[in-house]
Amino acid sequence: MSETAEQPANDPPRAITRLPQDVSALAITATLAVVVLSIFLGVFGPRIGNHPGLTVGVPLSELALAVESRHGERFVNAVHANSGAQLAKEEAETALAKIISTPITLPDLERDGGWVSVDAVALPGGRAAVLFAQFPASRGFDYVTICVFNDEDRFTVYNPFGRPIGLPDGEVFVVEPVSEFGGTMIVAWRDSALVWVLAGGEIELLESLEGWIHASAFEKPLVREVEETPTPEDSR
Repeated sequence: MSETAEQPANDPPRAITRLPQDVSALAITATLAVVVLSIFLGVFGPRIGNHPGLTVGVPLSELALAVESRHGERFVNAVHANSGAQLAKEEAETALAKIISTPITLPDLERDGGWVSVDAVALPGGRAAVLFAQFPASRGFDYVTICVFNDEDRFTVYNPFGRPIGLPDGEVFVVEPVSEFGGTMIVAWRDSALVWVLAGGEIELLESLEGWIHASAFEKPLVREVEETPTPEDSR
C-alpha cells in the first residue's frame, strides 16, 4: 500500500510555474544581449549633455581655448618669419569687411604698431575674421590676435547662479585659458552686431587695444550739433 503525502490544510496552495521548453533559451539569450548593449551604450555612447538638440551655445571658455591656439600659431610664424611686413589700415579694413560683410573702422596703429594679416578662420561658433597685429616691445614685438564674429547669440557665459546666458552687450570679459601653453590672456565683448575676441600675452596692451577699437568704432559724434536760429536781437 503506497503512501501519499498530503498537504497540510493550513498551508496556502503553491503555484507551479512551467516555462515553455522551446522559448526559454531564446529568451535568456535575447535578454543578455539587451543588457550587454545597454551597458555598451552607457559607457561608450554620447552623453546626454552633448546632444545637439540640448546645446545652449558655445561657452566663452571653449572659444578662448580655440583663439589661444590660433594666436599661438600666428605668434610662432611671426617670430620665425621676422619679416616685419605690415598692412595699411585701409587694406586691413577692406579685407575685414569682405569676410564679415560689415564695414568697420579700425584704429590707426602706425605710431604704436601695425596690422600684419587678415584672414578667415573657422572657430567654435562659426566663421570669423582674424586680424594679427604687432607692437614694438623691449625685446622685439608683442603680438595680438583679434577675432571678429557677426553676432548670432552663439556665445554664452555663466551668471552668478551658474546658469548659461548669452554674451551680454557691452560687458568686457577677461579669460585666462587653462591649457598647456599658458601666458595668453583673452579679452572678449559683444558690441551690438559684432563679437570681438582679443588674444595676447600683455593684458595692458589688450585693454588699450580694446579702448582704441571702441574709440574708432564711435569716432563720429553721437549727438548732432544743431545751430541755433538767430534771434531778432542777434541780427541787429
